[in-house]
Amino acid sequence: MTMSKTTKRSVREVRRAALRISDLYGAGETGRLMQGDYAQNARVRRAIQDRHRRYGKHIDAAGMFHASDGSTWKVPFGVRLCLRKTLVNGQITVQYPWAVTWVSPKTNKRLRKRFATPYAAFDFIATRVQYVDPRVAIISRSVGYDIPATLRNKIPLPWRWCPRCMTARRFRAIIPELHFFALRKEWNAEKQRYDWNERKLREMRCEFCGCTNRDPKMRRSNQPWTIRKFKPGVRRARRRKKR
Repeated sequence: MTMSKTTKRSVREVRRAALRISDLYGAGETGRLMQGDYAQNARVRRAIQDRHRRYGKHIDAAGMFHASDGSTWKVPFGVRLCLRKTLVNGQITVQYPWAVTWVSPKTNKRLRKRFATPYAAFDFIATRVQYVDPRVAIISRSVGYDIPATLRNKIPLPWRWCPRCMTARRFRAIIPELHFFALRKEWNAEKQRYDWNERKLREMRCEFCGCTNRDPKMRRSNQPWTIRKFKPGVRRARRRKKR
């Protein structure tokens, strides 16, 4: 006995109503982590990836996000490039991996609101917050993004790539001063190439999301990028000798 199309449709509707994506979470101390029964479920992970990919249709070729009420918001170029990538584990197992930040005109304090998808955050920005603070921004809370290849060496100082804001930001020194040691890529005039040297750096923080230059993705993204050319047939680079 075969099921009719109406019966099949009703079964799918019952299954969808019985388990929503919000029902997958509730683990951890705060209850915002995915429950262990679903964390490694391939169908669950695929459904979340499909949701992330499907919402991209609300952004047109000019980078404008179109909300349900007709409002629009210009999505930064770097944010659009980062959101084309598939979600990683840290963005799937957390219920609210995205946030919107803006400055309240009444208290002059920076506020935040968390979201499950970046497109829900875009809708909140387009319909409400952009009229309160034109400098409103979206933040990736759980995972930072390296600078896209098309933007390497193209961000002028004092702006720097912020892996959490997914766009260029100004990083300001923390007061009181904090320092740390890290490798920095510097030009060697004698060797005519860049070398990695350990330096004492002053800690700096993004004025929007709080990301600092202690983040290796931030330092890696803002280093001088060079292109090495190889002869035909060469598969890997030869290790350079120290002089």
